[in-house]
Amino acid sequence: MTIDAIEIRPADEGDLSAFATDPDFGLLPERLDRRAAEKGELLVAREGGVPVGHVYIWDERADEPELRKHLGDTPLIMNLWVQEDRRRRGVGSKLMTKAEDWARERGHLLVALGVLPDNDAAIKLYLGRGYREWEHGEVKTHHDHYIDGDHFETSEICVIFVKKLMPDSS
Repeated sequence: MTIDAIEIRPADEGDLSAFATDPDFGLLPERLDRRAAEKGELLVAREGGVPVGHVYIWDERADEPELRKHLGDTPLIMNLWVQEDRRRRGVGSKLMTKAEDWARERGHLLVALGVLPDNDAAIKLYLGRGYREWEHGEVKTHHDHYIDGDHFETSEICVIFVKKLMPDSS
């Protein structure tokens, strides 16, 4: 596989079944509903027409008070996921680029994300893409779970990273 063989586009209902191995699979229909309400975008990476990864851009004020205070209406990139056999091949980077482009096209100058402090692979990806850890410390966030039609939340502590988005020069 070459990175050029990966297509990124908005997800649709037909894409969802391909992500059954994603631990957050139950969250995806809710993300499609949020997109329909113009509260974000769910992007999918496809290789040869087959979905292999996804990312969600949350385009409304964050739930966490610290994020609302310091980031305002900054969109949050979340739920980046790539099938295990496609990882470390550029799929996640391509999804991140499209998510950043999506935010930039809507006039946002900054984008943010949270990551578990021990997720070294993700942190390496984000630092390599120009994200910087914010100066306000770790944040207690929540993780939504949708399993068999039930919704529940768990708490987690995340490190917050931000990236300035420069206007597209093309």
